[in-house]
Amino acid sequence: MLCVRISILQAEEDHMNKSHTYFEQILEIQQQRRGFQDGLELLLDLHARGKVSKKDLDKSIALWHTVESTLKEEVTALYDKAYAEGCFN
Repeated sequence: MLCVRISILQAEEDHMNKSHTYFEQILEIQQQRRGFQDGLELLLDLHARGKVSKKDLDKSIALWHTVESTLKEEVTALYDKAYAEGCFN
């Protein structure tokens, strides 16, 4: 009986550790996304003040969009895995 209880506790601990890892990865990606968004907002402000050309702004927006799309896909996949494994229950 003790072995069964230890096995159940170990499984619960493993699940919690895995969930915690997902949460850490999600938060890290969301922080990266926020940083890129802040950078884009700064560039938009600089463009509005005439300090960044339209051409450079357009290049930056295109790059931001590529990076944002990739990060969004990554974080969505992590959320999907975490939900599937019961991390949000």
